[in-house]
Amino acid sequence: MTYRLQLERWGRNGPSLVLVHGLGASGRYWRWVAEFLQDEFRVFAPDLLGFGRSPWPDIAYTVDDHLDALDATLKAEGIEDEPPVLAGHSLGTILALAWAARYPKRFGGLVLMGLPCYRSPEEARAHVAGLGPLAHATVARPRLGAAICGLMCFGRPFWRRVVPALMPDVPADVARDGVLHTWGSYSRTLQHGILDVDVRTLAGQVGATGLPTHLLHGDLDREAPLEGASGLARSIGWSLEVLKGAGHGLPIERPQACAEAIRGQTAGSIREVGYTTGHVKLPRPTQRPIGEVK
Repeated sequence: MTYRLQLERWGRNGPSLVLVHGLGASGRYWRWVAEFLQDEFRVFAPDLLGFGRSPWPDIAYTVDDHLDALDATLKAEGIEDEPPVLAGHSLGTILALAWAARYPKRFGGLVLMGLPCYRSPEEARAHVAGLGPLAHATVARPRLGAAICGLMCFGRPFWRRVVPALMPDVPADVARDGVLHTWGSYSRTLQHGILDVDVRTLAGQVGATGLPTHLLHGDLDREAPLEGASGLARSIGWSLEVLKGAGHGLPIERPQACAEAIRGQTAGSIREVGYTTGHVKLPRPTQRPIGEVK
């Protein structure tokens, strides 16, 4: 069965952009980035299958499952024949690479923000397990992870009310979307979409096509260490821009820098391989203040 995804849309004119969020997020994670681009582009940000307001089927949540849903959604929007720039964050970078490898001529360029790149599945599991109690339970003690997730799912209305207070640096609606998934969609996507993926091989396939690809990374990224992304960029010849003082959540922490990277790909102004490290924290857009989404 093919599933259609919930879409966030910004802008009505110009080239198309497709933005793919990370694990446990939703299309609304891209709102601040989109506000910098909506006057020039048509921006589409889906909620991935099993997350946010998209369907939560009881399936394997393989990379192909996610790509099939993304394909169906793009076709329904009538932009499958256009060459949009494709941007991804975290898990979304891996899905973006897999999507571009599946259809080498469909996209005009890639922007990969916070790309998780590990040397082996064992390194990936060890690193993810060290990111916190829930991550450790998900990877090392899945029964405990399932119990924790089940408890949160049972109390989802409560958690949706309180989670914005627990995550004050995240927009309230984005924080609430962070509990909109199931144990199956979360754990299986983590397993099949991050831990089991050979990112280096996948990136090599995309690199061989010549598709313009730019990496954006925070130098303080704990979730996806910079060393993996920088080594990959050097080996393939992709450009890498390092944002000084930034962590993993670039679309929220540095939305203008993300927008500039995407705009550069649409203009064909591909940067030379190397590092740009002089960024400071940029103000969030103010022309459309973020409010509560009912």
